[in-house]
Amino acid sequence: MPKTFASKQEKRTYQSWADMRNRCNNAKHKRYASYGGRGIEVCERWDSFEAFVKDMGLKPDGMSLEREDNDGNYTPKNCVWADYRAQNKNKRTTTTYEYDGRSQTIEEWADEKGLPRTTLSERVHKYGWDIKTALEAPLGHKDNIPTDPEKRKYTATLTQEDAERIRAVHARSGWSFARVGRHFGVSGTTVSSIVNRRTHV
Repeated sequence: MPKTFASKQEKRTYQSWADMRNRCNNAKHKRYASYGGRGIEVCERWDSFEAFVKDMGLKPDGMSLEREDNDGNYTPKNCVWADYRAQNKNKRTTTTYEYDGRSQTIEEWADEKGLPRTTLSERVHKYGWDIKTALEAPLGHKDNIPTDPEKRKYTATLTQEDAERIRAVHARSGWSFARVGRHFGVSGTTVSSIVNRRTHV
């Protein structure tokens, strides 16, 4: 690494450039198997840090180097500076879920539907809900329950099975009522009532 840099941004850019080359060229690198080990190469032009900076510019804050074609090489035409969320979406291991004819990540569906990301993620991953149910089931907090009687009759209510699951999670986890409520999309007061059996479910 050069001894001096013109700025912290230049130093961060150099580290990204060096990491890119190590992932592809150093068989001892911990991530070599996912890069050089599967044939990903760095173009000859980018053997030079100066050429890399000329092509890519300095690394913007909060960004990382991403290949647009995840199976392609590191070249000026295939690389961009991208925020970490975009990069995570592009990883081969990222899971997407199909709903209404479209595929998106949990984060993207949560943002689109206005749901807390943790709630949607745990509905799917922890409790095994299918994506349709996880997206369409309303949050149970009183602020999210419609006041219009015609609309309210379509709001999901807790079943006996739901109540037993809430009691089991509270007993097993030691979480607060509020935290258990966030996982099930209901209020902490509702959880308290269920755990202390002050409700019919």
